[in-house]
Amino acid sequence: MGPHLQGMQHVSLRDYQAKIVSEVYSHIRAGRRRILVQSPVGSGKTRTAARFVHDGLSRALNILFAAHRKELVTQPRDTFAAFDMRAGIVKAGFDFEPDLPLQIASVQTLVGKLDAITTPNLIILDEAHHATAGMWAAILAEYPDAIVIGLSGTPERADGTGLSDIFEVMVEGPSIPWLIERGYLVDCDVFGAPDRLILSKPRGSDYDPSKIIKALERKGRDGDPLVRFQAQHKPGKRGVGFGPSVEFCEHQAERFQSAGFKAFCLSAATPDDDRDAILAGYETGDTDFVWNVDVIGEGTDIPDLEILIDCAKTMSIVRYIQRAGRILRPADGKICGIYEDLVGNVAEHGHPCIARKFSLQGSAGRVKASEVTEDGEHLSTRQCNTCFQHYPTAPVCKYCGADNGPDKRISKERAAEIRKLEKEELAAAKKEAAKVRLDEERACGSLQELQALGTRRGYAPGWAFKRWKTMGGRPKPAGPKFGLDGWPT
Repeated sequence: MGPHLQGMQHVSLRDYQAKIVSEVYSHIRAGRRRILVQSPVGSGKTRTAARFVHDGLSRALNILFAAHRKELVTQPRDTFAAFDMRAGIVKAGFDFEPDLPLQIASVQTLVGKLDAITTPNLIILDEAHHATAGMWAAILAEYPDAIVIGLSGTPERADGTGLSDIFEVMVEGPSIPWLIERGYLVDCDVFGAPDRLILSKPRGSDYDPSKIIKALERKGRDGDPLVRFQAQHKPGKRGVGFGPSVEFCEHQAERFQSAGFKAFCLSAATPDDDRDAILAGYETGDTDFVWNVDVIGEGTDIPDLEILIDCAKTMSIVRYIQRAGRILRPADGKICGIYEDLVGNVAEHGHPCIARKFSLQGSAGRVKASEVTEDGEHLSTRQCNTCFQHYPTAPVCKYCGADNGPDKRISKERAAEIRKLEKEELAAAKKEAAKVRLDEERACGSLQELQALGTRRGYAPGWAFKRWKTMGGRPKPAGPKFGLDGWPT
């Protein structure tokens, strides 16, 4: 053990984190080399990774921890340092220390220095649902013999496809309800607009920002994020807003500022120092609210966030869950998060705090036709017609006590069954109607009778003559006559 590892502290874990580590090691002993760990946002995946790092360094392994964002580089560095595990940082703006056995790398910088670091025996991919992007693929291809452990709370691509082409097996952590019940996360109350914002499915990867903005404008006060924040805000409560475009976010930040709030807009163009200062303002009281387009997402750990205003409708369960995760982390005095959904994401993806089953096959293995409507609404959640909160599906709202009556929505699976049954019944009815018509025609003993039948049916005058010819131009032979005793005569 080198001098930089002297005094390395043991990494203690919660019971569920220790179980994850144990299962991962079992798979490694069984010969599997690419293992995905799925555990919810806020469940402590970085601390779990610290155990992998500790155990690997104890065995003289070279370890690469790869991330795709600045926050996902600095946060694990600080976590590992708390256990006296010193890491080199492979990122622009940091001193390069290639001789250290532990390297934390920004993917963007690493792809240009693959030959400069010692070949890793263990690679840990943070937010591993990005592992299919070109740069990630290049890194994995460069080190084909390394054991790869992926970490993700949402293990599928933005388009719903899975990660089975990268990983061999998935280890599942606890569910969000389980973590809430034990106090590791907080629940959240979800408020929707009175009228759901409905947009046609996009041709591209997600909804058109301009159409989202126009739809919000049509909703008036019900679609006004400032009105919703003012209704929920109390002194000391801090919030975050997700918008469909940078221009939208900048405009909303100005409106919030005019209303007296310390509000800002973050984008990819915001300088790092400014972004760090704005986010640090949450803790010092210099920031009340921040608008962004998925900048405050993966790797942003701000437990004090309580209010989320979502104005960015998305088809991606990954984006949705990552956003909601910002308000689920516990903090002193924080009872629950508040999710203001102005665009119908909750109806499309389900309540943020429901248990979800992920698989390496992606949404095809996660979304069941029995759990959603044909419009994509989750049947596990419905919206109260009185208080507009989303609650577990039941006639009576758990929040305000209003009786919303039975849920008349049906599942996609049931709708398909009904259509199939209706199709079969229609085919049978058509077949029976055709038989009745044929019997009526065969019962006609003359052309005149057939013409009268055609008139009753509203057919063209020439139909009877043509039909008479196809029938042989003569009446159908009569059947045997029966006598009074019922026997043929």
